[in-house]
Amino acid sequence: MPQHDYIISNDTGANVRSDINSALATIVQNNSGTTAPSTTYPSMSWADTTTGLLKFRNQANSSWITVGDLNRGNTFYDFYVGGSEVARIDSGGRLGIGLTSPGIKLDVAASASLDGVRVQNSYAGANGATLTFRSSRGSVSAPTATQSGDVVGLASANGYGTSGWTAAGYLRFVAAENFTNTAGGTYVQIACSATGSASPRVVFYVGADGDVTLPTHLTTASAANANLDSVTGSLRRSVSSLRYKHDLRPLDGAIDIVKHLAPITYRSNVAGDDPSARHLGFIAEHSAPICRELVNFNAEGQPEGFNYDRMTVVLTAAVQRLIAEIEAIKGSSL
Repeated sequence: MPQHDYIISNDTGANVRSDINSALATIVQNNSGTTAPSTTYPSMSWADTTTGLLKFRNQANSSWITVGDLNRGNTFYDFYVGGSEVARIDSGGRLGIGLTSPGIKLDVAASASLDGVRVQNSYAGANGATLTFRSSRGSVSAPTATQSGDVVGLASANGYGTSGWTAAGYLRFVAAENFTNTAGGTYVQIACSATGSASPRVVFYVGADGDVTLPTHLTTASAANANLDSVTGSLRRSVSSLRYKHDLRPLDGAIDIVKHLAPITYRSNVAGDDPSARHLGFIAEHSAPICRELVNFNAEGQPEGFNYDRMTVVLTAAVQRLIAEIEAIKGSSL
């Protein structure tokens, strides 16, 4: 493996030609050798056959800069900084930063705190730094319409367990309909793994129409109605306008409902409630046969809660009936 000082000395024609040929051979082989050339120049290349690395001389001609791997063949292309590999593109077009075996199109490994991926934009207009997900069927060169149920975008999180990576959670955008140029209904899911579990479950859901579903947190200590659907989990806004109602009927039997309901005091079994405190309330299972409309049910059809806010309707009807009876008694005694 030739190396040359690139100085052609005066000599006979044959010797000069031999010296020139040796210099040319050194050039075409990138000054390859087990040790660095003894005579160096700025921007000079050196194929270091000991380490298998391609190096260039810096402009000050004071040190070598490693730029790549001589033995990579056609399987990857690597990038070096300060003599160490910092990035690699493999034969599948996957870019790895900080690792030599990228598993996805952009694979970043970091060992320093707050080291990772940052998107920054100094544009002062309406659109700032943007991270965009695109998803379609078909191919990159010939995409076809996204279909209902397709994951349009996914940001997932994983932590390392005892012997491998463990799912921690994700943010997922899912198509709610077959996409067209004027239809792109999408719902959003946020999921995380519970303590003692490695299976993320959805804890927050925003439907295509804006409905919000939250995880179920039980309490028997409050009568506040947050309008949380016990079957679907949707958070809903309460409305009372006539335009939202039909088949209106008067409430009959309000006094009997009040008469048969069983007000109680109790202590709660629900985690998070004070087990020593006493509360006032009703039992859903006991109340359902008396007035089903006062009870809400879960997805399995089991009594889940008492609609305390609806109790004012029953009490109003009962009081009105009593007032009517009192006024009738007063009228008959005149």
